[in-house]
Amino acid sequence: MISETLENTNIDQAELNQIRVIHDIKTVKNKKLKEKKQNILSNLTDTEKQAVTLAAEKGASSWLNALPLKRYDFQLTKSEFRDGINIRYGWEAKNTPSNCPCGELFSLTHALHCAKGGYTHIRHNEIRDTFAKLMREVCYDVEVEPRLQLLQGETFKYKSTSTDDEARLDIKANGLWGSRFNKTYFDVKIFNPLAKTCPKEMNEAYKYHESIKKLKYEQRILEVENSSFCPLVFSCTGGAGTSASKVMKQLARKIADKKDDSYADIITYMRTKLSFALLRSSILCLRGCRSSKRSPLYPDNSIGATVHEGDLQCSYKIMIGTHTVDGIQYRAGNMPSLNAKNSMITSQATKSVANAYMKVMDEVCNTVRETFLDEGVDISVLEELRRIWENKLYQSKVC
Repeated sequence: MISETLENTNIDQAELNQIRVIHDIKTVKNKKLKEKKQNILSNLTDTEKQAVTLAAEKGASSWLNALPLKRYDFQLTKSEFRDGINIRYGWEAKNTPSNCPCGELFSLTHALHCAKGGYTHIRHNEIRDTFAKLMREVCYDVEVEPRLQLLQGETFKYKSTSTDDEARLDIKANGLWGSRFNKTYFDVKIFNPLAKTCPKEMNEAYKYHESIKKLKYEQRILEVENSSFCPLVFSCTGGAGTSASKVMKQLARKIADKKDDSYADIITYMRTKLSFALLRSSILCLRGCRSSKRSPLYPDNSIGATVHEGDLQCSYKIMIGTHTVDGIQYRAGNMPSLNAKNSMITSQATKSVANAYMKVMDEVCNTVRETFLDEGVDISVLEELRRIWENKLYQSKVC
């Protein structure tokens, strides 16, 4: 018995010695790496130092470390990978225009926050929808763009608090914190850390944007909605603010418990998913078309993309206005039908009406094509609408 106890004591002591040795080795290694890092940073310019700092943020490198798995949409083309590296280190991309249609000089920094073309809104919506999809895994009553309750004479301490009757936030979810009846509102903010107005210290930048969101919404949500508020602040290079990190960790814990999976695997998947969403939307900001020729051809009328007995109707509103064909003026949706009682039934009139409809159809589709692209709608939707429109026209015998 005594010999066994001594033997066990010797084994425990050996394990402790091994742990100490491993700890000492790691300490020395980390110290050398820190010294090497400081030496490298001391030789860099301020711009390069900022790029390295941004690249070192947690989650900013997730897209680089991921396997290119198609089922998770974790693959990039060669050009996307090159653009991703340019964005990561703040390098100017090749084959970009010298001037932006908004009137400013085109650069990587400008492209990441230019509102022209609507790509910053697409980036915002991509992160919003990614979070909403993850929350639906474990939360209750998840709603995108929930409307806040109307105010009935309530006053707030801060003048910056929103009092707009049409105020909406990005996401509402029950059960993330506390019971399934505890509501939390979320609002997404994505900022460009390369912008001149952005604080150079990233911790200060995240705190600044979180405080702006809280000043605008938090008091109203606490006092009127009786709910909690959490701003989801990200940099377009892949970093996350303190509040967003807490939400991601809580989501990962709940999803891991529900699926009986590893927390480390879930949080890695979430960071990678968000990293790809931010990267692709930032590449869209860089490469997306910002044509200055986006004003509607006919600014008077809005119609739709279906035809019912000669009337043009559409769920997607389009401006088309008045058309003149062969000296006869028609309004879209009010063109003469081919009726036996109609005095215009001649081969020439029939041809004129048919040409008028085809002209309207062509001009409407050409006008809204870029709008569809701006809003992220697949162009095949427009082609399907045109096909339905043509079928309705033929069925109504107007051409």
